[in-house]
Amino acid sequence: MKTISTLKKYIKNMSGNVVGIGIKDTELLNGFNKNNKIIMVDLLNSVTSDDIGLVFSKSKRKLYVKNLRKKYKKKNIDYII
Repeated sequence: MKTISTLKKYIKNMSGNVVGIGIKDTELLNGFNKNNKIIMVDLLNSVTSDDIGLVFSKSKRKLYVKNLRKKYKKKNIDYII
């Protein structure tokens, strides 16, 4: 729980564009909504069948740095959580 409280403090001070990887905590998501200085939040979460009620294959998803650079090449990303 200590990490969640420190992330809350960082979210309050953030501004600009944010990419979040694997964030599922509702308190942190509400913090993104409350902060008016954050322009865009892009969450990269794994989608499971429990989350949306659909059936997907249960394969491990890998995240490569090269793919992130391609996707966000022209977007200015200020923070990655």
